[in-house]
Amino acid sequence: MTPILGFTPDAPPATPGILRDCSQFIPYESGMRAANSAVAQGSSARSNETRGAITITKLDGTRRVFAGTTAKLEELSGTTWTDRSRAGAPAYALGATSWWSFAQFGDNTYATNLDTVVQKSSTGAFADVATAPKARILKAVVTTSGGFLFAFNTIDGTFGTSQDRWWCSALNDGDTWTVNPSVSLCNTGRLLGAEGAIVAAEKLGNDRIVAYKDKSLYVGSFVGPPAVWSFQEYPAVGCVGLNAVVDLGTVHIFVGRDNIWMFDGARPVPIAEGQVRQWFLNNRSSDNAYLTQIVFDRLNRLIYIFFPSAGSSVCD
Repeated sequence: MTPILGFTPDAPPATPGILRDCSQFIPYESGMRAANSAVAQGSSARSNETRGAITITKLDGTRRVFAGTTAKLEELSGTTWTDRSRAGAPAYALGATSWWSFAQFGDNTYATNLDTVVQKSSTGAFADVATAPKARILKAVVTTSGGFLFAFNTIDGTFGTSQDRWWCSALNDGDTWTVNPSVSLCNTGRLLGAEGAIVAAEKLGNDRIVAYKDKSLYVGSFVGPPAVWSFQEYPAVGCVGLNAVVDLGTVHIFVGRDNIWMFDGARPVPIAEGQVRQWFLNNRSSDNAYLTQIVFDRLNRLIYIFFPSAGSSVCD
């Protein structure tokens, strides 16, 4: 019996066991199985288009579910979405391409976008973190020396719009963003070399974080003062957007302009060649590739890639 090799549209048509077209099939240990059907979550309707969401776990094990729109930050309580926006009306005004980025730091949930200074909530509503920048990307990293909150692609009163800039908060303090590398370890710098803006970032194991541009990636390592963090560039390979990279613990899977890649901290490796690479490039929207989203189903060890098809402006 010929084993089923799965969806492999780039392989020669006569290859035994390949599927050149299928729907609702996913890999399984013994071959393939039916994918789960979409199920209504049961909550009330959102106030507007969702532009980012997160489920966080606090130190006592309780969870909070947040989602952001162009004008609000909301929390799911039972089946009802409760407004947790900062004071003021409208609380937020996101641009056409702005998305919320979230990070958890102890019991504090932080959120930001390029139109909004970093927000914080431990209970109840969010509020501004006074000294923090606006940022496209927000990530928490724990090192052997303690924890940092990172902001990438930022806007602030001192350096202005800096699409290649990184910030780290003070050590173990996501509320302090005044540069003082010798005392608090809060610092900032730029990722030079490759052209373009920082579009994504993810922690990698312990003590490291990876920042992605469209055509390069940078591995940041904690080195202590005065630099605090040092970044090494890996040129020619990058990521298409904010949610197009997923952390598996010791490796990243990410979508680039020309392939789907795996990065273990040593070198990026293409993983779609000869299987789905050309099909993927032919069927996705190049203009809206930045909307690509990757989700890791840890229980079933599956990675899902959602992307806008050719001619589309939404993940469909």
